[in-house]
Amino acid sequence: MAEAGNVAVSATSHYLAACAIARDESAYLPEWVAYHVVVGFSHFTIYDNGSTIPVRKVLRGEVDRGLVRVIDFPGRAWPSLQLDAYNNYLSWARNLSKWTAFIDIDEFIVPKSSDSVATADFRALGRLPVRRLSDFVHTMLGLACICCMLVLA
Repeated sequence: MAEAGNVAVSATSHYLAACAIARDESAYLPEWVAYHVVVGFSHFTIYDNGSTIPVRKVLRGEVDRGLVRVIDFPGRAWPSLQLDAYNNYLSWARNLSKWTAFIDIDEFIVPKSSDSVATADFRALGRLPVRRLSDFVHTMLGLACICCMLVLA
């Protein structure tokens, strides 16, 4: 198991989760999490890249309830920072959720056909046998991709 706070994940416990990396986003994080809960997300993993006000402190209530897992991820350099965090997530979170959205803190998933993405059927996207995010990043180059959805189970 990788740097996941020694959390064993053995069975799919969520339909839709989100994974993001943040640094000094304390003004936006509570709204971002609250909004995505309303539209159907049930778990969040946020990699904290050395925020001045730690993400764990900003989202203390959400962390205490098990809604958010924070992983400290300081000192890494761009451009590999985001891919390193996402690859770390893939190394341990395979059974955390059926689907995971890899999105930025300034991005909001907006359901188009209902009030919730939790009722969406993402099977049309197909099953992507991804072990590392870099396995398919080349297919996204040049595309305006708001969200990458992966089946992990």
